Amino acid sequence: MLSVEQLTIKLNKSGRTIVNSVNFKLFGSNIYSIIGKNGEGKTVMLKSLTRLLDEEVFSIDGSVRFNDTDILMLDNTSLLGVRRSIRYLFQDAVNTFDPLKKISYYFDEKFIKDRKKIPETFNNLLLTPVEKILNSFPYELSTGQAQRVSFALALLGEPNILILDEPTSALDPINANLFKIVLSDYIKKDDRLVLIVTHDINFAEKISNKIAFMHLGKLTEFENPSLSIKKYNEIFLKGIND
Repeated sequence: MLSVEQLTIKLNKSGRTIVNSVNFKLFGSNIYSIIGKNGEGKTVMLKSLTRLLDEEVFSIDGSVRFNDTDILMLDNTSLLGVRRSIRYLFQDAVNTFDPLKKISYYFDEKFIKDRKKIPETFNNLLLTPVEKILNSFPYELSTGQAQRVSFALALLGEPNILILDEPTSALDPINANLFKIVLSDYIKKDDRLVLIVTHDINFAEKISNKIAFMHLGKLTEFENPSLSIKKYNEIFLKGIND
């Protein structure tokens, strides 16, 4: 379970609040999505969950608990252990790889649990031929391929929690559907959970067990997808009409 209480994030320089008193609890065997427009604080909040924010730029208050451990209170050594259990998939996948290292470097046993699963995982994500992808440099991959390679790497780490920031932004409809299938299978194992931030409302509605939305730095309650999207549309349309 991942439990967030009174999470508030501010810019140190201006004091402006980006995320305002967010609370939620997420449980295994579920896919949760957060939708919202640009500038609402979604990505900032996601990065705070595993302390990926620059502490010289942002101040964070509240608690983020994973298995009863407050991530915000951990030392750096303990934090590395937690990050093996909670994997974050960045939107800009290409720039997360060292351009001077081949993709095979990242699929060494020091990064993933079982190299024997590489062919199956790559094939499921249409990353073929497998050896060609592994022997490629990041800059030789398309944006969509880099996104899927990053996804494969996260899956092969077998984390308890997978956090995805705009996972379908660089994908065509076929590959977005592959993400859906693979994620649905992923949560069936070992009580895992997925948290997604996305602008793709249709994708969120089809894949999620629960959806919430961010507006002006606040997060709504996670609810049934159709109900949450209805509320989101009402607020969005009201903003346009006003």
